[in-house]
Amino acid sequence: MSKVLVVVKETRLSGSVKIALESSSQFCQKVDVLTMGCESENNDKTLIKNYSYINKIFFGCGIIGLTKFIIRNSSKYEVIYSHSSINGFIVRILKLFFKFKVIHVVHGVAWHSKSNILIRVTTFIIDYILALFLTDRLILVNSHYYKFFYGCKNRMVIWNYADIKETNTNDKISKNIVFIGRLDYQKRPLLFLEVIKDNLSLIQSHNWKVSIFGDGELINQCKKYTLENNMTSVVTFFGWTDWRNEYVFKDCIHCVTSAWEAFGLNIVEAGLLKIPTVAFDVEGLSQVINEGETGLLVKTKLYFCRALKELIINENYRIYLGETAKITYKNKFSKQKFNNEYNNVFKSYFLEKRISND
Repeated sequence: MSKVLVVVKETRLSGSVKIALESSSQFCQKVDVLTMGCESENNDKTLIKNYSYINKIFFGCGIIGLTKFIIRNSSKYEVIYSHSSINGFIVRILKLFFKFKVIHVVHGVAWHSKSNILIRVTTFIIDYILALFLTDRLILVNSHYYKFFYGCKNRMVIWNYADIKETNTNDKISKNIVFIGRLDYQKRPLLFLEVIKDNLSLIQSHNWKVSIFGDGELINQCKKYTLENNMTSVVTFFGWTDWRNEYVFKDCIHCVTSAWEAFGLNIVEAGLLKIPTVAFDVEGLSQVINEGETGLLVKTKLYFCRALKELIINENYRIYLGETAKITYKNKFSKQKFNNEYNNVFKSYFLEKRISND
């Protein structure tokens, strides 16, 4: 029987879910996985089952399902490993009543700069209290968050990683402006399309195209905006797809219009394919993108448009950013560093456990 339960927020292999599952291998033992998604929703369960160290997969189907599962099975697990705000909140509240240990990874926060002041203050206080008193290990994916958890002696920063393998596909995408991610209010795909509209004549005159990889609640609004602004010949919606392995990218530009972003895993993945990124300078992105070296960071929509225009026109600069991104990200966000750091955390915990039992 597994002694570790890994709680993930959805059945789909989004960036944070992938990182949570990849890091779980460093427990060096079989783990059980509980997803807050239902078996029939956002379903990548076949891909999840490919992880050899997963013992069983359970489907919690939301907050109530997660709560019921932990109450019924709390005595089976020594460690519960969570990675998102909601499941982290539930797991740590339940820790008040049970004996399991909690390792929580902060991939994002509810108290980001775009939330209203009441929500921001309330959720921060809750997060801080949970981190201070009900978290045995607090792992942060950027040092931007580190300063907010002052006094939490168990906090540490571990960068995410990306590992892109060469693909044998013949499907090539070249001279494309690429958007990757959920089509929701955090990622702001409509703002991205506004930027495309403002640069449409330049994009068309230089024979560029636009590719959107993702799906979400704003998909219909995005398609409607594209149609109403005569951009259907330029913009292609690919849906939710494994873009890393299904296409070969050459001479492209990656755009990130997120209102908040803890790490931006897609930025690193794109960089490893020599694709430079233009992004808004929010939260942890300045710790991923080296301004003027691996991509461009901007504060406003106006400067986003200017940065995109610069990269479309200036081929040499575009190539320089892409090549520098690949070298930089390969060294800074390597799988070996990622595995070693998580292994040290998990190994030290179980070592402490054995010592305390002796």
